[in-house]
Amino acid sequence: MVRDVDRRGGLRWVLLFVLVAGVAWVAWSRRSTAEVALGNIGAVGAPTLPPTPRRVSERPVAATVDPEPGPDRDPGPEPPGAAAPLPDGSAPGPDYTIKGNAGSMLFHLPSSPYYERTKPALWFRTAEDARAAGFTEWKPKRRATN
Repeated sequence: MVRDVDRRGGLRWVLLFVLVAGVAWVAWSRRSTAEVALGNIGAVGAPTLPPTPRRVSERPVAATVDPEPGPDRDPGPEPPGAAAPLPDGSAPGPDYTIKGNAGSMLFHLPSSPYYERTKPALWFRTAEDARAAGFTEWKPKRRATN
């Protein structure tokens, strides 16, 4: 009977050790690499570094057209062959059939599946006018074949 008590007590110490070791490992693995490089780990009152800022994408941002410039802003002249939509978003004339989306800088032909739901920032007469204004034609993405 005495042996059973000793075995259980020993097992409790082993489980406690494993638990403490696991917590220590998690704390150790979360330390910052800058603190390790400077040797600031464990020093009381040691200076700490500010958090590293997240890396911002270095992609160039395409020029966008403000779809609703507001009363205090001048929308500026439209590119040649382009026209601003009417207040309800419709085309300014029957010859303007191509929608230009300023958020994506894509233009949609009437055959595009996204044509009906696109809210245009600009309307264009031809695809060449849209390309000249910096827009790219929407095309379906190709799927990889295995």
